[in-house]
Parts: sequence; C-alpha cells; structure tokens
Amino acid sequence: MDKGRRSLFERELLAKRVMEFYNTTANRDSKVTWNFFKQEGIPSSNVYSYIKKFKDSENVQFKKPAGRPAKLATTRVKNRIEKIFKTKPSTSVAVAARKVKISKSYLGEIKVHKLGIKARTKKPAPNYKPVQESRIKDCCQKLLKKMRGKVVILDDETYVPVDPSNLPGRHFFHSSDPSEVAYEEKVRKKDKFPKKYCIWQCISSHGHVSDPVVLEGNINQDIYLKNCVKAGLEAFINRFHKNDKVLFWPDLATCHYAKKVTEYLRKKNIDFVPKYINPPNVPQLRPIEKFWARSKSVYSRLQDVPDTFRKFKGRWKKITSEVAKTSGKNLMKNLRKKIELVANGGVAALAIN
Repeated sequence: MDKGRRSLFERELLAKRVMEFYNTTANRDSKVTWNFFKQEGIPSSNVYSYIKKFKDSENVQFKKPAGRPAKLATTRVKNRIEKIFKTKPSTSVAVAARKVKISKSYLGEIKVHKLGIKARTKKPAPNYKPVQESRIKDCCQKLLKKMRGKVVILDDETYVPVDPSNLPGRHFFHSSDPSEVAYEEKVRKKDKFPKKYCIWQCISSHGHVSDPVVLEGNINQDIYLKNCVKAGLEAFINRFHKNDKVLFWPDLATCHYAKKVTEYLRKKNIDFVPKYINPPNVPQLRPIEKFWARSKSVYSRLQDVPDTFRKFKGRWKKITSEVAKTSGKNLMKNLRKKIELVANGGVAALAIN
C-alpha cells in the first residue's frame, strides 16, 4: 500500500518503526535503514522523509490535515461518474466534475482508483465519408487475396530538413531560474523556408529496407521510374527477395501509376497492386509511415548539421538501416492482420484493436 493510501495511524506506525531501526540497529545510518525497509516495498522517499522529519524528535506523530474530511465516494456518486464517461467517453474531467459537483482531483481519484477508468490517447485518422469507407473495405478484401503467399513491398517518399532542429517535436531546457538562462538556450530556432531533401525508400514485410534515394527536388514520373523503380526497387528485390514472390504496393501518388511506370513493372514481371484495389487514404495500414516517424525522431537528435549532400545521404542511410534492424520486423508483422480487420469490419475496426 503506497503513502497516499495509508491511514494516519498506519503512517505513524511505520514512521515509529523506521525511527526505532534508524536510532538503534542502523546506528543512525540512513542508507542502512532504507535498504532494510526496501525489502518491504517501502519507497525511499517515505523512509528519508521520516528520518528528516523526526531525526531530532522523540514524538513520532503526524498532524491531521486541515479542513473537513472529504466525503466518501458513495455508490450514487460513483454511478453518476461511470454513467457520464460511458455515455460520452470524450467528456473531460473538468466537465464531469462540474456535473457531479465535486473537485477535479476528487473525481479523478474515484475515476481511476474506484472505477478503473483511465484516460487514453485518441488515434489520429482521416475524416472519411461513408462512400470512402465502403470503398476502402472493398479494396482491402481484394488486396488481402492478392497478398496471399507473397512478400509485400511498400514504398513512399518523405521530406527531411537538412537541419535536424527544423523537424517537428518538443524541446526543453532545464533551470531553477529561467531569467538566468541565455536566450539561445531558451528558444528553438526554425527557418521559415528550411533546406530539405526528398527521400524515397521501400520496406518489405520481412522488415528489410532499401538504400535511400535522396533528391534535391520533387519527384515526377520520369525521376520516379529512373531513380526509384529501376535503381531502387529492382536492386532491393535482387538483394533481399530474388527468390520470393513479391507484391509491390505503392501509394496512390500520380507518378506511381503513370503509364510508363506500370508498363515497366509489367515488363520486368514485378507484380504490383492495381490502382482500382489500392485502398485510398489509409496511412494506418502502411507501416512505412511509422518507419519515417522513427527515423526522423533519431535524426532530430543529431547535434551537428550535415553540411554536404553526400554527408546527409550517408547519415540518413545509417539511421534508417539501424531503425530497420531494430524495428523493421515489428513494424511490418501485423500488416496482414490490419488489412484483414478493415476487410471484415471497416476502418473503425482499427480503432478497436
């Protein structure tokens, strides 16, 4: 039982035991005392606070908290709180507290410790129309059949700023007095138009990742065919999946389904997902999106800025290889399961699991 759950009598009894051990057996050694009570699961903060509070006092007694005691969490109060969150799970604690006419902290205590209701993060998802949801479900059913017995390869493009500080994310500084901290340490500077590179890569359902194709401009169908398909995708298949049946799954970008691109894929006998069964606007089903996020997170922690194109490419290749090595298989292992969920229950099934 933690400190917040002990009664006044239990805390006084524990404090008395701590002080007796500290003054006699431990010979007034705080560390020895803590190691002894550690075996009982008593937090170190409790032990040290008792020693500090009663070190020079023989009277181990706690003061009763000021004010009137809080009213008990009655069955009626608990039922009202439970009904509020069951009816509308998005209700904030502040709004629920006003409805029940109790404090936010007291309601939070009842909600978590008495009812087991915890706050959970909402997952971001596109705002689909009913027609889109129906199409996505139908596409996933057809896609699932086409994937059987094949290694799936997903590709995508993303933009990465050269300066890691221009990547989105929260940054902190630490100080007891902010006024004593230099301006440079308190702000996170961002360029209005940062220099960035366009990166193409592909990842397979086995967790392998291709070498990056790094470009200084945008991708069109000619660049995509030459640099990404011919130089990137084919080399990736020959390296990792030469003897496997593969299914190439691009997203619905215009250049990915350009006539010259699809003709080349057919010519090289690279099976790909036809446009009519490619589910639209479902980043939740494409683990490469999370792969980008993890790679950018690592890149954002770099202390030095790559000052040449070659250095940037080398740094990004090293980062994505490490991310693929540590997380590639885990990112891709539920690919078929997620598609099956949508095929059977629609996009809402992803939020349930």
